[in-house]
Amino acid sequence: ITLISSSINGCSDTASRVVYVKPMPDPSFENLKSFYCELDGTYTFIPKTAGGLFSGFNISNNTYFPVRLWQDTVMYSVTINSCTDSSQQFTLVYPGPTANLPEDSTLCKREILELAVNSWQSKFVWDNGSTLNTRRIVKPGQYYVTVSNICGVRSDTINVHFRDINCRFYLPTAFTPNRDGLNDRYRPITYNVDEMTFIIYNRWGEKIYEGNISDPGWDGTYMGHDAQSGSYVIYVFYKYSNGDRLITETAEAVFELLR
Repeated sequence: ITLISSSINGCSDTASRVVYVKPMPDPSFENLKSFYCELDGTYTFIPKTAGGLFSGFNISNNTYFPVRLWQDTVMYSVTINSCTDSSQQFTLVYPGPTANLPEDSTLCKREILELAVNSWQSKFVWDNGSTLNTRRIVKPGQYYVTVSNICGVRSDTINVHFRDINCRFYLPTAFTPNRDGLNDRYRPITYNVDEMTFIIYNRWGEKIYEGNISDPGWDGTYMGHDAQSGSYVIYVFYKYSNGDRLITETAEAVFELLR
């Protein structure tokens, strides 16, 4: 750069200085994909000008590992000969399909198992052809679902067994009404039952007691006296809600009064 200075009297002088114009570093790197799938491998980015630093949620050094979901920004900044430039690109990280069914299950008689599979923007296909993300299980068998979205396909299977007993209801086989505070009354044992009535008969068919779900149970007396030891018969009617079904059941059994 040269500067020439002249006075009004025609005198002049000149000064010169050498100036170096350094090239800016090129911070560009290969184009990102429009989206990446979660945990789907690692990607190595090679910048046009080495020696800089990458930054972003899912990048370490120059290796991109898509873990954090949704919008992501990858920036590269490089300084060469005291000149700095940077570039950035935007991408998305999508979750892969999930098909996580529960562990194999054993249910009680008449119970229901509700299965629900939650997966981002996915299609569902069950073994029976259903395309819902839920499935109601009311009988034993093996059930499987296939889930797919833009990031792939996943499947899972569950085996469901049913016991031949109703876990909401149980009839004890004996009681001891000796007023010691232990096992002094007889009544059906219930769990989550909405309604229940029961009638107890002696061996000659006489009705000696009748109760309901809020009843404390038979205390082993009849007409103000202790009933005899021996066998008695109980008949029970009960109902309960199971999902959107109303289950109505009856039961009968012989039990022992022990003194």
